Amino acid sequence: MEDDVQSVIFHRQSREFMCCNGKVHSKTGSAMLALCAACLCLGALCLLSLEQLAPIRHCAIYIYLGVFAIVILSLLFALKTERELFLLPYIAFSITNIFLCIITSFFAVWTLSSSNSSPSKYLSSILRDEPINSALKSYVDNENVENIHEKASIILASCSLLIALLSIPMFLFSGRVVYQCYNYFGAYHKALKINEANRIERVE
Repeated sequence: MEDDVQSVIFHRQSREFMCCNGKVHSKTGSAMLALCAACLCLGALCLLSLEQLAPIRHCAIYIYLGVFAIVILSLLFALKTERELFLLPYIAFSITNIFLCIITSFFAVWTLSSSNSSPSKYLSSILRDEPINSALKSYVDNENVENIHEKASIILASCSLLIALLSIPMFLFSGRVVYQCYNYFGAYHKALKINEANRIERVE
């Protein structure tokens, strides 16, 4: 029986576990992604906190960043304990962000195609606020304010479209790296179980 039992050799540097053209291990890449994501989340929170009284419309952003923080903590815990189950929230979050970018792109194109669209009207209503409107009046006449509203909506839509299009490959890449790390942990634990079973069988 002992001659028939063989230990499983686990190759940590296998190509399927490497990212960035085989230069970086998926676990190291996932740790780098977690660090970048944490900096991005903290930076966004700092920008939002600069407003003295954040309006209600920013609540959705705070909720999003809260979920983002939980996902980052789950990723860090997974890397520390090497448990692939806790990598799933980040993978799901990356997929969700891709759909969010697609929806953002759709609304941006909609705004660019029509100045009478709901996003454009919403932006115009914001720009009609008294503090902003008084600032505009110091530079232009009243009859030119609507033109500035339309130009501002076009600029906002263009920036939103550009950011959304650039974010899609970023989330695809990050999700792929973490998925490779997920496969690495799964294969590693599977090899450990097989070797442990073989060791017990040899003892018997």
